[in-house]
Amino acid sequence: MTKAEEIQKKIKKLLDELNSGLYEKERSIRLTLLAVLAGESTFMLGEPGTAKSLVARRISEAFKEPSNKEEVKFFDYLMNQFSQPDEIFGPVSVQELKNDNYKRKTAKYLPKAQFAFLDEIWKANPAIQNALLTILNEKIFRNGGETEHVPLIGFMSASNELPAKNQGLDAIFDRFLVRILELPISNEDNFRNMVSAERIPTSNITEKLSATDIETIQSEAEKVELSDDCFNVIQAVRKIISEKNNESNREADERYIISDRRWKKIVNLMRVSAYCNGRTETDLMDASLIADCIWSTISQEQEAKAIMQDAIGHFGMECTTDFEEWEQKVEKLKTNIDKNFFEKDVFFTVSFNNKSGEKIEYYILDDLNGHKCGISVNSTNALWDTTEHYFFLGDKDVEPTQIPSSKVKINKKANEVKIEGKTYRIQPAPKALEKITFDAASDCFDKMVNDLKDDIKQQINQIDQDMGELDNQFRSNLFANSDLYYGVIFDEQINMKTKYAKLINIIDFQQSRYKEFQVE
Repeated sequence: MTKAEEIQKKIKKLLDELNSGLYEKERSIRLTLLAVLAGESTFMLGEPGTAKSLVARRISEAFKEPSNKEEVKFFDYLMNQFSQPDEIFGPVSVQELKNDNYKRKTAKYLPKAQFAFLDEIWKANPAIQNALLTILNEKIFRNGGETEHVPLIGFMSASNELPAKNQGLDAIFDRFLVRILELPISNEDNFRNMVSAERIPTSNITEKLSATDIETIQSEAEKVELSDDCFNVIQAVRKIISEKNNESNREADERYIISDRRWKKIVNLMRVSAYCNGRTETDLMDASLIADCIWSTISQEQEAKAIMQDAIGHFGMECTTDFEEWEQKVEKLKTNIDKNFFEKDVFFTVSFNNKSGEKIEYYILDDLNGHKCGISVNSTNALWDTTEHYFFLGDKDVEPTQIPSSKVKINKKANEVKIEGKTYRIQPAPKALEKITFDAASDCFDKMVNDLKDDIKQQINQIDQDMGELDNQFRSNLFANSDLYYGVIFDEQINMKTKYAKLINIIDFQQSRYKEFQVE
C-alpha cells in the first residue's frame, strides 16, 4: 500500500469516527478537516446552538497531542466588543516590563495553540484583528521585540452574522478560505435522537493524524496536477461570476470579489483533496469545492452551488458514442419496413373463390430482393385447383377489374397466369406463397431488427462501463458533496442512455407493425 493509499484509508476512517454521535454535520466535518489539511482557515456562519464549537473541537481531536509543554491542543474563546488582546494572546509579563520590555506570556494562549476557535469573531477589536492577520498569513506572532512561531495547525472561527461592511473586516474575512453555512437539524428522526441523548457525545478516535502526516499531505499535494477539466471549470466560474457582477439589478454588496491569491489557495485545496483521495490529478468533484470558497453572503451561498453545477455540467463526462449514426440506422430501418410492408406498389391482383366459396386475394408485390411476389390478405388456405375463380387486374392508379374465369388460364408448372392474352409470372409458387413471402421477409427483418437492437444495447453498455470506471471515484470523494454534483457530471451520459432506450422502443414498435401485418 502506497503512502497516499494509507493516508486515504486513515482519513476515511477518521471522518467516520469524527461524525460519530453527531447529526447532519458530515459536510462541516469534512470541509473543516480538508481546510486544516491544506493549511487553511474556516469560517462557520450560523445561529447559536448549531454545534459550531463542537465541530471545531472534534476536528482538533483528530490530531495528536503537542509535545511542547507550553503549547495547548485547543484554544477557544467567545469574543465580545470588550474583549482585550490579553484574553487571546496572553497577559503582559510584569517581569519583562521591569526590564522595559513589553512582552506577553503566551503559553496556553492562542500563539501557542495547535487549534484555535474564535466565536463571534467580528466583535474582535482592531488590535486583535491585526494580530490575527499576521498569525493567519505567516503563522508568526510579534511578541514585543521578538517574533514567535505559532504552531497553529487549524484556525476556525464562527459568528451568527457576516462581517459588517466598511468596518475594515474584509481583510480578515478573506483569510477564511472555506466558508460553511451551519443550519439546525432538519430531519425529524435525527432531531429526536439528538434531544433524547443524555449528554453531548464524545468521539472515539482510534488513529490520530500527526504533524508528519500533515507535512506529507501538503508536500505531496504540490505535485498533484490541475486537470484540464478543472481549469476549464475555473475559467467558466470566473466568466459566470463576471456576468453576474455586471447585471444591472445586482446590488453592490452581492458582487463576488475573488482575488488571484484566493484562486491560488482554492487550487491548492483541490490538490489536497485529490491527494487525500489517492489521485495524482484533480477531477471534477475536487472542483466542486470551489462553491464553498467563493460566497460572501447568504444568497451567494446558494447561488454558488448553482454556478458550480452549471460550470461542471459543461465539462462533465463526454459521451464517446455517435448517437446520430444510430439514429440514422433506425430511421433507415423504418423506411425499409414501410417500403416492404406498407408502401408497396400493387402490380396486379389475383382473386378467386375456393371450394368453400371463400374469396381469396393475392397482391403481387416486391420482395426484399426486388423481385415480384404475392401475399395473401384473406386466407392461408388458397387453392389453385378450384373450379370457380375470378381474377382482378389493376395497378396503383387503376381500380381492379374483375375478369371472368373463362378469360383466365393458369399454368401451374410455370407459375404463370394468362389474363386476356397477357402473361403474368407469379413468384414464388402459389401454394408456398405466404410462407415464402411474408415469413421470409419477417424473418429477414427480425434478424435485422434484433441485430440493430443488440448493437444499440452495446452502446448503452459502453456508456455504463465509462460511467462505472469513474462512478466509485466521484461518489467516494472524501470531501465533496457528491449528491449535489454527481448528477451533472454524468448528465450527458444519462441523457444519451435515455435517447438510446427510446431508439430501442422505436425499433420494438416497428417490429410490432409488421408482425401485426401478417394474416393468420
